[in-house]
Amino acid sequence: MELIRDGDDEPVAIRINGHEFACEEETYQTTIPKEYFLGIFDRGSFEADLAYALGRDQSVALIMVDIDHFKQINDRFGHRVGDEVLRKVAKVLSDRCDGKRSVEYRYGGDELAVILSGDDALARAHEVAEVTRTDVGSLRFTADGLGVTVSLGVAETGEDRDKDSLVRRADSGLYQAKQEGRN
Repeated sequence: MELIRDGDDEPVAIRINGHEFACEEETYQTTIPKEYFLGIFDRGSFEADLAYALGRDQSVALIMVDIDHFKQINDRFGHRVGDEVLRKVAKVLSDRCDGKRSVEYRYGGDELAVILSGDDALARAHEVAEVTRTDVGSLRFTADGLGVTVSLGVAETGEDRDKDSLVRRADSGLYQAKQEGRN
């Protein structure tokens, strides 16, 4: 993946596997399409948008979200209910993101992510994470007796502005939440 800049050193596109995706002017969203199933951006969009956001002179925060005990939900209630859980949790995230300074993604499997940018990115990330956690806990599903929780990790760019480091730190926070009892 390569960040493409214009003559003023502003990011204008992302090149992934030989394909270029233009970046919209007022946001770091690329023209990569949304994942059809969940209605949120996919992993390729995440990679491109995170690279673009980190290439700008702004604060960037990342929320990693994992649905607790998702495999057991699929095993006990079936994959249709698991799909319902994924869609409803993704909708909670979509409702909390503005599509410009906060954008939601499917990172993989039952793991979702939110990239936030701007001066107040970290404060907004903590707020979005807490509201997401409580809203998911109040969701209702077609399967009787099913309650769902999520574990979340939040991180902000360091001086290195390294993508892998940011993801690693957000993941570390997520795994710490899981070790401390989830939700």
